[in-house]
Amino acid sequence: VSSRLEGARSQNRTYLISLLHAWVENIELVDPMAGEDACEGPRGWGSEEATQLLLNNLMYLTICLAPDHEHELAELWRALALSFPANLPVILNYLYVVTVLSHEALLPYAKRVSVILAGVVGNRIAALLLEQLSSPVDNARHTLERSDIPPYYRWKDDAETKKDSVVEVVSPMRDSPMGDRFAAASEDASKEGVRLLPMPAYGGYYSRLCTYLPPTTQPVQFFT
Repeated sequence: VSSRLEGARSQNRTYLISLLHAWVENIELVDPMAGEDACEGPRGWGSEEATQLLLNNLMYLTICLAPDHEHELAELWRALALSFPANLPVILNYLYVVTVLSHEALLPYAKRVSVILAGVVGNRIAALLLEQLSSPVDNARHTLERSDIPPYYRWKDDAETKKDSVVEVVSPMRDSPMGDRFAAASEDASKEGVRLLPMPAYGGYYSRLCTYLPPTTQPVQFFT
């Protein structure tokens, strides 16, 4: 659907985006760098790979199509944030990642998405940020690295050898008590209960969000 959206006419795009809405409502995002704040109740379909694919394509569509389809895309972001409690921290962590990777070039779009989410889950966003500010600094640090391969970034353990193109960054969700609660858990444990979403052949279609990111040779810089 994402590949068709990029080349479709405006009227057809509205229809295609509406098809995504019902699908997004069943997706539970999975990201070991962001903590889940609730695991009770019905679980959705998801995986790390599906999370990276969905957020990459949704951010790309927001950048490219928002002028003509702002309302439809806003509904997608709202549906994703409201579907499962674990989704909001993952979305916020992803907005943080793309802002850092883009040297703040994508900051206006991250702000736009944040405003959209604040309209429906503003209290939860405030609670997450307050927890992050009030929590002690975690010694478990990771590095964020640009990549030419989708999803165009990766987190590396601090124990690994650092490269010149890498900057030390702490995931904001990782440092909150919510993130600490799951930091010691294994990757498999963090996915417990989430129904595995089968991925398309060859990993699916990734929109080229990399066109809005600096080249991999340019060092990643932490923004202040």
